[in-house]
Amino acid sequence: MKKAQWLLHNRLAEARGMLESSDLTVARIATACGFGTPVALRKHFHVHLGLSPLAYRRAHRAPESARTDSRPPS
Repeated sequence: MKKAQWLLHNRLAEARGMLESSDLTVARIATACGFGTPVALRKHFHVHLGLSPLAYRRAHRAPESARTDSRPPS
């Protein structure tokens, strides 16, 4: 596997994990995983997984009790 493919694979894996286990926005996940913009993250999700990040989140969402809350306490 070439370095660029390896990096993309790992970034997508990290993004998938964050979508499954957190309430972070797609924009925050894109930045945290190195995609830079939500547009870039959406493009790679569509090309490699066949769906949008939000569709992925809906399909693979962790149970409510397992999610981490990204918002500060009120």
